[in-house]
Amino acid sequence: MYGSNQIELAWTVIPLLTVFVLFLVTTRTIKVVQQAVPSAEALLVTIIGHQWWWEIRYPALGIVTANEWHVPVSDQTQPMPTFLKLQSVDVAHSFWLCVISVC
Repeated sequence: MYGSNQIELAWTVIPLLTVFVLFLVTTRTIKVVQQAVPSAEALLVTIIGHQWWWEIRYPALGIVTANEWHVPVSDQTQPMPTFLKLQSVDVAHSFWLCVISVC
């Protein structure tokens, strides 16, 4: 006989349990993020994907920019939460952030 049934079972069960736990954690996190309600001082931003550029709107401020998202600096005593609404006009492509910290 070749192999070990116990090792084969472990190689099957442990990855399945890992995927199941990751699924539960991800589901819980997505639920919390989706149900978050913006506070009165929160910055609301709508980002719209076009074929060759991003349109960034700040509805409360009446400002529209192209390809650059500007977020005000906040501190720990008065945090400024930012809520994003992502939309697409004619494409389905990725959106990524490059965060630059100034000390």
